[in-house]
Amino acid sequence: MANEVWGPYKMKFGGDIPDNTDTLIVAYKYNCDAGYQNCQDREEYFLTQRYGLVRWDHGKLSGGKYHVDKFTIYNKLKPGGPAPPDFPCG
Repeated sequence: MANEVWGPYKMKFGGDIPDNTDTLIVAYKYNCDAGYQNCQDREEYFLTQRYGLVRWDHGKLSGGKYHVDKFTIYNKLKPGGPAPPDFPCG
């Protein structure tokens, strides 16, 4: 497994997230060879200071590049406050 952090970058996510939001990208690579030079899978987490996680990607290594095969965007905001405690096992 290998980890990297990039940014901050000014990015657009659409929805309720303002354009040019400062974003850090945390990449987590796994299914690697012994030298961590070839990792078959990569997940990227797009994190902002104000909104938290706003995007997640999964990519597979093919032809020396990662190709995104799954992603989720969290760009809709809802008003609210602190969440009430939830103890389902109690």
